[in-house]
Amino acid sequence: MLFFNKNTNESIEYKVLEEYKNNIGLLLSSDDYISRKDYIHFYDANKEIYEKLLMMDNEAVLQSWCKNNRTDYPKLKDLIDFYTNTKVLIENHNNTFVLRHMQSDKQYLDEILLKDDPNIKLDEEQRKVVLSDEWIESIRKTIPMLPNELKSKYKELGINDVTIKSLIQNQDLSIALNELIDSNINPILSANILTSEILSYMNSHYLKFNELNITLDNIKDIVNMLSVNKISSKIAKEIISELLENGGNVGDIINKKGLSQISDVKVLKDIINNILNNNPKAIEDYNNGLDRSIKFLMGQIMKETKGQANPKLANDMLIEELKNRS
Repeated sequence: MLFFNKNTNESIEYKVLEEYKNNIGLLLSSDDYISRKDYIHFYDANKEIYEKLLMMDNEAVLQSWCKNNRTDYPKLKDLIDFYTNTKVLIENHNNTFVLRHMQSDKQYLDEILLKDDPNIKLDEEQRKVVLSDEWIESIRKTIPMLPNELKSKYKELGINDVTIKSLIQNQDLSIALNELIDSNINPILSANILTSEILSYMNSHYLKFNELNITLDNIKDIVNMLSVNKISSKIAKEIISELLENGGNVGDIINKKGLSQISDVKVLKDIINNILNNNPKAIEDYNNGLDRSIKFLMGQIMKETKGQANPKLANDMLIEELKNRS
């Protein structure tokens, strides 16, 4: 059961998760290694409330619940996301802690040896005691980038702030995106796919990315097809939905379901002419300067082709035909 505190402007659930975030935040702000026993009692104590709120959000009813209970939905959503990513945040904190102390220990041991003999040349056995720069660098490469580093990297690639926030809060998706970027796959399209249908499916089914039926190779194929307008975003969503449920090969799904995008000029021309012939009022609106008629007609084209018309090509051809008829 969910409760509303009449004495405040936020629900009790909000206050509980806010207190949880403050407690975990104190641990994250410390310069200490965070062990499981340091945070697990906070985590377990709030699990039931978190799961209820997450279920409401996945069922698209949390926002209306917040409105009815005078609770700020974006802020509550941030608290839910924080709980979701608690273990990732702690892991990143501990990785940074280990790296920092490895470096300081190396410097400390170096100082002792050099103080004893400024001309000392470290042999192999000593190098095993004094951590080498090469070894530290190899460890550094295994540690995920920190949130601020990821944010800067993603902003430089043109990814929007909302998508960046979702990526930073989900380490699985961030790692997946970085692999796609390293493979020269369009970062913006990749990020959008990962943080929309895929993230929603992960949350609603309580799965990690590596537990999904969809693979990085699937995403590469979809993004590459979107990049050259071989499929539309609507078709991409249908393919992703099928892959999430059953897995498979992108090309096979397109062929099996007949999802190939229509880019044949002759076929599109016939469809456009037929729609214009049946909608003289829309042509009149266009001639009177009402651009909304284009949106209406494009909607009719996509409806006729079941979303399979190449949207850019169809839009260009529609405008050209409207001009010819004006």
